[in-house]
Amino acid sequence: MSDESLLENVVCVHLDVDVPTGKKANLAEDLRLQKVPPSELMSLGQKQTFNPSLVKPLNTIRRRGERICLRYGTRFMGGFAIPLDRKQEVVSELNEAECDFNSASVSFFNEYPEAVKAWASQAGEWAPAVANAADPLDRVKAKTKFAFHLYRLSPVDESEELPVNGIVSNLYHEVAVEAAQTYRESLEGKSVATHAIRRPFQRFREKLDGLSFLDCGIGSVVSRIDEVLDKLPPKGQPIEGTPLIALQGLALLLRDTESLRNFASASQADDESQDDEDDTQPAPTSSEAPADSRELEEALCGDADDSDDEEQPETENQSATSGWFVL
Repeated sequence: MSDESLLENVVCVHLDVDVPTGKKANLAEDLRLQKVPPSELMSLGQKQTFNPSLVKPLNTIRRRGERICLRYGTRFMGGFAIPLDRKQEVVSELNEAECDFNSASVSFFNEYPEAVKAWASQAGEWAPAVANAADPLDRVKAKTKFAFHLYRLSPVDESEELPVNGIVSNLYHEVAVEAAQTYRESLEGKSVATHAIRRPFQRFREKLDGLSFLDCGIGSVVSRIDEVLDKLPPKGQPIEGTPLIALQGLALLLRDTESLRNFASASQADDESQDDEDDTQPAPTSSEAPADSRELEEALCGDADDSDDEEQPETENQSATSGWFVL
């Protein structure tokens, strides 16, 4: 399938969110300096015109919008690339976030005038500089917004190479960053774990599976995650021993982009090789069945013990892969 056909199944989401910071550049008269050094040599810094905690709810919702997009897709072209078949879910959740942002904005606007006065009153001799620098309410309202826009991808001209590899690279990098944190905080050196550890791996699976149509190797990574999670003990029982070791090995695989790429490529090559063998070899007859029970078990179920296939720790490589993008 061509890159252009693959990207027909991708939607780009651009979050257009502005939250006032209350920061204003200091002026020479603010600091009462008789002589100011050239700006290229020294900056006078900034002053804060209201308590930053006032916009904390708005920033929380802004980050929520980013998490919604990252749950289903990956960073791309200043926005996020998500699967077309997840568009309605993303739009629905972002609409809810927008409504919550607008409600929080009303509270912020109602508190803003008094908050500016209260903040300036604590500035002592700098109170006039802080009060005079604060934006009027109308301007603050105009600068506060939560919106999002959806785009489809197409090449500028037929000779342009479409950025499928860039999207896949970003996807692997984001999974690796979160998997490294999960391993460091919840798995490294542990002899037992609770079932809460399932959640990050389920997020990795959902994120990868949604964009698996971009690269066959991604599906192999998803299958590996399923394989490990399916062998965890039932809820209520601690995760320890072989299942925990397999989970730790999975985290070590996911946390390194190079290992992740190599695993995906090797699995894809194995699948292609197996397909070639299936095309060239005759179908087995009853006399060609596995000779013993161990071979039969492997033929039906695969290896019963995955501990020999654990991934060994690799050197972390979490550098983001850059690329160019076309609208």
